[in-house]
Parts: sequence; structure tokens; C-alpha cells
Amino acid sequence: MKAARALALGFTLATAVVAGTSLLVPVAAVAADQQKVSARVGKPLAAAQEAMKKKQWDEAIAKIKEAQALDKKTPYEEHQIDEFLGYIYLQQKKYSDAEPVYERTLDSGLLPPEQVDERVKMLAQLNLQLQRYSKAIEFIKRYLKSHPGEVELQTALAQT
Repeated sequence: MKAARALALGFTLATAVVAGTSLLVPVAAVAADQQKVSARVGKPLAAAQEAMKKKQWDEAIAKIKEAQALDKKTPYEEHQIDEFLGYIYLQQKKYSDAEPVYERTLDSGLLPPEQVDERVKMLAQLNLQLQRYSKAIEFIKRYLKSHPGEVELQTALAQT
């Protein structure tokens, strides 16, 4: 099990770096198929983004909470808030907080199709790290359906 946990931690850290690069796009430019972040939600998200660039995680979370507290958010805005929040939790190594947030983003149906497989892989890795083996196995198997040659996750599955 130690090997699986070490493997998961390495995957998680690598994934966090990849995930983070897509989050630092200006909020004003965030749009997908006519979906946009409104100015009232975008303002605290932009402030959170600035804090994230400076690695001021507590300030970033405060701004995310401000955005979460707004009423009448669209599903897309909720999704964007979760993307930022998940990234912050990964940076803080709060994997147990990051996992449900990232699972929500996957289940939202708003994740771009080209990011779905990587999100599934990330959730497998997070659940391995958290020793939630049954959940990890579900995500690993889901990932391996699309990527049967993925040796690292096949190894993690065997070890789990």
C-alpha cells in the first residue's frame, strides 16, 4: 500500500501543476459555448486569481467564499468557482477537501471534454492518496477504459 500511496502523491502533484496552468486564464476570458461568468461573480474570482498568483491561499479562499455566497449563480459560475477552489486545496495539500470539489466539477457536465480523462485520473490519484481505495479503483477503472496502456495506473490498480 505504501507504494500505491507514493505513486498517488507523485501523480497528484504532477496533476496539480497541469490543472493550475488552465486556471490562471483571465476571468473575463472564461467562456465556453455561450457560458460566461457574470461581473458580480467575476469580481471576487478575479481577486481570488490575483491572490492565487501570489500564493496567498487564505486570501484567495476568502474571495472564493465571497463568490460562493452570492445568490442566483449559474451552473457554469458554480463550476468555475469549484475549479478555483479545487486548485487552491491542491496547492495547500488539502486533498480531502479537493476531492469532492473536483468530483463535482466532473459530475457537472461542464468540464471541457478534453479535460475529462485527466480529471478522472486526478480523482483516482486523490482517492489513492486519501486511502479511499474503493473509490480510487472506480476512477482507475474508468480511466483505463479510455487508456488501457496506462502502466502507472494499472500498477496502482494491482497494488490497490
